[in-house]
Amino acid sequence: MNATTINHNWNEANYRYLSAALALVCGILENHTAREQNQPEEKNQEYLQQALQEAAAAMPAQVIQLKHVLRAAQAEYTKLEKPLTDAEVGGWM
Repeated sequence: MNATTINHNWNEANYRYLSAALALVCGILENHTAREQNQPEEKNQEYLQQALQEAAAAMPAQVIQLKHVLRAAQAEYTKLEKPLTDAEVGGWM
């Protein structure tokens, strides 16, 4: 396997991982918004977490980990001046 193939495989795996991480964060934010508006939650976080774990397992080398996604989500919540609750991040770490 040459360097170009390895780089291409890593890029694909990284893209899948980042897409799964983004879907998880979006789902958490959508659920949080729904709760704030007294509406039912729509995103199944367990499914999204499983997809993220599968994408992470497929990574040739882990550069971005779930702890990094959690920190990013916490930073976004801080910008919104809203707390990120334990219930919203349960099972992340």
